[in-house]
Parts: sequence; structure tokens; C-alpha cells
Amino acid sequence: MVVMTSLRCVFYTTFLLLYIADIFIDHVFVSGSLSVLSITCLIISFWGGGRTYQTISAILLLAGGSLVFVSDVNVWGIPRFFNANALIISLLYVLPFINNLIIVGRYDRSILSLLRVNVRDARQLYVRTSILTYVLCLFIFLSAVPAAYRTVKSLRIDQNIEFINRFASKAILRTFASATVWSPVEVFIAVTVTATQVSYFDMLPWLIVFSIVMLAVDWVTNSKMKRISIDFTHGEVQRMKYRPMFVLFGALFLFISIGYMLSKGFHIDFFDAVILCIVPFSLVWSLLIGRFRPFLTYNYLAWPRHIASMQNFMILFLSIGFFGSMLQETDLIPEAQQALLGGFTTVPLVLFLILQMVSLLAAMIGIHPLVTLSLMGMFIQPLLDTLNPLSLAIVLLTSNLANDSSGTFNTTVTLMSDMTGENPYRITARNLLFALLYGWVGIALAYLLL
Repeated sequence: MVVMTSLRCVFYTTFLLLYIADIFIDHVFVSGSLSVLSITCLIISFWGGGRTYQTISAILLLAGGSLVFVSDVNVWGIPRFFNANALIISLLYVLPFINNLIIVGRYDRSILSLLRVNVRDARQLYVRTSILTYVLCLFIFLSAVPAAYRTVKSLRIDQNIEFINRFASKAILRTFASATVWSPVEVFIAVTVTATQVSYFDMLPWLIVFSIVMLAVDWVTNSKMKRISIDFTHGEVQRMKYRPMFVLFGALFLFISIGYMLSKGFHIDFFDAVILCIVPFSLVWSLLIGRFRPFLTYNYLAWPRHIASMQNFMILFLSIGFFGSMLQETDLIPEAQQALLGGFTTVPLVLFLILQMVSLLAAMIGIHPLVTLSLMGMFIQPLLDTLNPLSLAIVLLTSNLANDSSGTFNTTVTLMSDMTGENPYRITARNLLFALLYGWVGIALAYLLL
């Protein structure tokens, strides 16, 4: 097991380095080496991968392989089709650096400790939990869910465990969906940008507005919590410290600015620029706060766990990339797309609603939202010339990110279910209306931008 983990680490790191080289060096040797390495990574990842990921991968590989017979693709040219999602894989590989820095810098503890400051009723605690979790979600993503839950549970609120679990599964999961919709290192955004070719910066203002609206909607729909008083069984912290939140927001906008300057300076995609600057940005930040050595140590200790999660993502995205690329080489799909989607150019609202419902239902039966998003991105290609790509991008993104709050088999809901001991379908039912509102607001925004 240790040998395989080390082997995967070497191959995955080489994959990242080759992808970075491919960004700047337009040479057949570099892209060819990346193609061969992609197949190698898929093989070594498949062994010991998650059963769900293995099943999805096998179906996609078989489907993609069968398309060879109805396309003009030369057999020797097949390896290049495994590179389609190299950007997504590379982004996933470097993300833990910035996540781990937030933990090593103890920003998560500093922020969540503010939950107990001058709180008198449940609605006030709900809003405070939402705001502070929002800040964490922008940086540590999935790690924010258990961190926020542990903090809420440790507050020693004078309420039963059922109330605490219900409170946490609403405040934390809904906030997670609202916050990550505009994060510069959110993988769903990178997939959407790749599918629609819409610039991240064209979406950013609208996504920030959408995010704020969804927070407000959630707070309004939970205003009745004001009737529930909150008492702590031990003393409160009386002073509010805003510095940790200001530091994180300042660092986030500095990070976006650096990514923007790199993308313009080198004439590369914004998410390619993000991949380039995450590691040096994290290292410099750790130096500035005097946590350089603990940061390196934490990364070293956490890396085997990260490689295990990367194993499943390798299986998933290499297979999706192959299937999607082969799909583009056939004449069957454009004909089917035209037959199914041709009429939607005159009734885009119906299309948007269908995309939302498909995303919600797929998540409830166990299909990973990233798979749904990737397939949708391929399927709507003919509409990018007739409908506003920005509108389509917003619908694709919001329809699938809604599952962060209610997708029964989504990672966030599964995490919350494991921590609370609640049935995931109960958490889904609790947040389903919010997920529907989330998608409808996204559709309304997209429709206004048509």
C-alpha cells in the first residue's frame, strides 16, 4: 500500500509538471508524453479505487471505446483524448496547499470561535454561523463542514442534540452552496468554464451577487428562529475580533488579482494561472505568518490522504475526458443534440428548468454532480452559438452546486450524515426547498442575461 501510494504520488506530480510544461510549450513531445502518462495514471489509479468511481469509469471507457468504430479516429491517436480534463486534475492536485495553510495558520479556529460572541437567540446564532462558515468555505472547502459542525456542537447550547443537528445541517450546508459558487479555486467553476468557454471574470460579478442573494434568502426563510433563545452552559467571549476574517478576504482578493495578472501576462487561462500560483502563494503566506515549517510538516503528513482522494478523481476525470473527446469526434451526437435541443432556442426557460431537475435527480440517485456537469457541458455545445453562453454557464453551475446542500449522495451531505448520524435522505428533505430556490434564482439570473 505504501509503495503504491508513493508510486501514485510520483506519477501524479509528474502529470502536474507535464501539464504546466504543456501550457507554455506547444510541442508534440510534451503533449504526447502527457497523453501516455494520463493512461498510466488511469491504470495505477483504477487498482484500489472506490467502487463507485471504478464503475462510472468502466462505463465511460467502454462507451468511449465503442465510439471509435463510428468515428474517423486513428487507433494511434486515441491516447491524446485522455488529456481533456488535465486542467481539472491539476487544479485538484494543488488545492490542498491553500486548504492546509488555513488550518496550519489556525484561521479556522479563530473564525469559528467568534460564534459565541454576544449571541442571544437561535436566529442570531444561525446568521453568525452562516457568515463565519462562509469565510471558511472559500478557502478550506469540504474541511469547513466538519470544522463548523464540531464548533457548533462544542458551544454547549442549552438545546437537545436533534435541534443542534437540524440547525447545523441547514446553516452549514446551505452556506457551503452559497459561498463556493464564486470561489476562484472551485472545481465546478473550472469545469463550467471549460465547457462553455465563458471567462471566470465575466461570471464573477453575477456569481457574487447570486451568492449574497442566496445568503439573504436563507436568513429570511429562517427568521422564525428568533423565537428560540440560546443559552450557553459556560461563559461567553465578549469581544468581537474581525482581523482573521479581514485577513482571509484580503488574501482571497490578492490571490484573484495575482491570478488575473498572470493570465493576462502569459496569455493563459485564468485557472491555469491559479494552478501556477497556488503553491508559491501558500509558501510565501506561511513565511509571512511564521508558520513555514509547520506548513511543510502538515503537508507531508496529510499528503497520503490527499493522494488517496486524487486516485478517485484521476479515475473519474480521465474517463470523462476520454468519453467526452470521443463523443466530439462522432456525427451521431450532433444529430441527437439537434433533435433534442433544437426547439429549446425559442423556449430557453424550459431548458434551464430541465437542466436543474436533471441535476437534482441525478444527485439523489448517486450520480456525482461533477459527472452530471461534465456530461451536460458536452450536451449543450450546439446551443452556445444560439443562446448566451454566460446564461448557460450560470445555469450549469447553479443547478449542480445546489446539490451541495441537498444531494443525498453528495460529499457534503454524506459528511454531515456521518457526523450527525442522521439519514442522508432526511438532510436532503430538510434542504430540498432551498436547493430548488437556489436553482430557480440561478435560472432567473440566467434568463435576465439572455
